[in-house]
Amino acid sequence: MKRNTLIGAGVFTLLAALSFAGCHHRSPEGRIGWFVEEAADRLSLDAVQRERLEEMAKEALERKKQMHADRESIRETLMVELRKEHMDRAVLDGVVLEKRRQMDEMTDYLVDSAVAFHEMLTPEQREKLVSELEKFHTRAEKYGHHRW
Repeated sequence: MKRNTLIGAGVFTLLAALSFAGCHHRSPEGRIGWFVEEAADRLSLDAVQRERLEEMAKEALERKKQMHADRESIRETLMVELRKEHMDRAVLDGVVLEKRRQMDEMTDYLVDSAVAFHEMLTPEQREKLVSELEKFHTRAEKYGHHRW
């Protein structure tokens, strides 16, 4: 059980780190495309696994876009409150609660995706994933980047 939890956390970390902080790609589409290519190549995914990973990546990207779609309305709400003599705590709490709800939904989706991704891998691919994560961690520590 502990090993599965550790592997699930590792997959989640890999998905999150590579999806949202992919090296040199400037757009979210570029970062997630890079991640899918890297994962498919490094883990030798078959066509079905690759297609499922692409679906997960596309869904994550759509959820991210939806999450960021309301930024302007949040900014406007905050600007209105800042212009008032007395800010309305209930309005601010509502904005924060909505953002937390969105973040919770995204986190749930990423964890569910990590579990589904892990379950579709063969035992050999899981070992390769762990090996790649260990290499990633070692390189990150070498340069003082403690990612997880």
